[in-house]
Parts: sequence; structure tokens; C-alpha cells
Amino acid sequence: MAQIYAEQVVSELKDQTQEGRGILQDIVKSHAFIYPLHGIYYSARHPSLFTAIRSQIYKSIFLSLAITMVFFAILYLPQVAFLAFTSGPLAFIAAIPVVLGEAAVMSRFLARGLWLSDVHEKLFDAVLARHPSSAPLIERGKNLTRTLSGRSSKIGKLMLKPVSRFSPAELVRYIISLPLSMVPGLGTAFFLVYNGTKSGPKFHDRYFALKGINGSEREMIIARRRGAYASFGVMSTALQLIPGVSMIFECTNVVGAALWAAELERSGEKANEPTRDEIISDAGGHEVEEEL
Repeated sequence: MAQIYAEQVVSELKDQTQEGRGILQDIVKSHAFIYPLHGIYYSARHPSLFTAIRSQIYKSIFLSLAITMVFFAILYLPQVAFLAFTSGPLAFIAAIPVVLGEAAVMSRFLARGLWLSDVHEKLFDAVLARHPSSAPLIERGKNLTRTLSGRSSKIGKLMLKPVSRFSPAELVRYIISLPLSMVPGLGTAFFLVYNGTKSGPKFHDRYFALKGINGSEREMIIARRRGAYASFGVMSTALQLIPGVSMIFECTNVVGAALWAAELERSGEKANEPTRDEIISDAGGHEVEEEL
């Protein structure tokens, strides 16, 4: 029995290692990590995107600053005491990025739960509407959400789903894995990959809704694009943890996700029939078309 158990453990480790290697290879080959950076550049060139949502962004930044000050007042010294066992006299310095990261995570989830969900949806749709290839998706969404005989269609209700909403499970995942960032190098990398892999697909929730894709079909597409979504998620997670500007990057990441969706539409990919080669190529092989 012991030998059989040992063989099963070894087999499971081999399978997990092979699967992990496959995901890492897809992440390396995919260029989807470019799109969060593209979102920053595009946002800087098109400030009119943020005109109607400026007040929500200001409130998010103020909330982030307030939470950061509270976290430093309450959590900084306890973190220093904990890190003294691993970092010694450098604990006073090592605790700073840890507290900043904790404050950034809490700010992000509170702001999203209060008002950023609607902001994300407006941004995503506004970017798609600026590109001829993806603009029909927005018009289709408007048509499908119109009330017919006093009731909205099933697909019409799906169109109302924002690009991202507050998720308690996601918050718990961040809180549980955040202590890993205390481990220099590998700990931070694992935190980014773990959370980025989980959060990456959520940036295209709105895109899937506009395409009328849901359920098992959606999960199949995500599985086929796992490297691309992981790549996008890792970069967006890293940007969202930068103190002071995390709320701004929260919005520019949505812009980047919309640019990626617009590029998928421009390249003529059928979202419900992607192939592995198309996924890797479409993730970053083309330049996103500019606003006409």
C-alpha cells in the first residue's frame, strides 16, 4: 500500500509539474502582458475617456490614501515585529512594501464594490465603441437589452454584466496569498502569478457578455487562452499593487482589456472557436488600431 501511495504521489507531482510548465510556456509565448501597458498609453492619449468618470476616480484615489494612512498607523509596527525574525534590522524597511500592498488590495476591492464596477463597464464600452471592428458589439448589446413585451431577454440580462465586480472570494485569495510577498523574489513572483492567473479572465467578462458567451463555453475559451490571460493578469496585478496610482491603473487595465478585445474582433477571431496558435498570435502579434 505504501508503494502504491508513493507512486500515486509521484504521478500527481509529475502531472502538476507538466501542467505548470505548459502554463509558463504559454505565458512566455503570449504577448498579452503588453495590453495593460497599452492601456496606460492609450488612456494618456485619449483623456476624454475619463471625463464622465473623473469624480469616481478622484473618490477612489482619496479612499486609497485614507486606507494607506490607517494601515500604516495600525499595521506597520506589528509587521516590523513579525519581519524582525526574517529580516533583522532591515525589518523597518521590509515592512513598508508589505503594508503598502495590503492597503492597495483593500482600497481596490472597496472602491470596486462602491463605484468602480460601473466605471469599468463604461470605460470598456467606450473603448470598444471607438474601434470600427468592435463597435457593432456595443450596438448589439444595446439592442438586446431593450425590454421586449415587458421582459428582457436572457441574453439581454447577460449584457448588463459589468466587466468586473466586487468578489469576496477574490479578496480572500489576495489576503491569504499576500504574506507570500514578504519572501523576496520567489514569494512575490508566486503571488503575482497565482493571483494574475485567477484574475486575468475576469477582465474579459464584459467581452464575453457582449458576445453572448457564458457557462461551459466561456470556461472552454478561458482554458484555451490560459497563457494569454495569465500573462495579462500578472501584469495588471503588478500595476494594481503600486501605491498611490493603483486606482488609476485599475482603470487603465480595463482600457487595455478592451483594446485586446477590439484587436480580437479586428483580426476576425471567432471568440467561441479559438485555436492555440490563434490565441498566442492574437494576444500580441498585431498593433491595436488607433481611433479613426
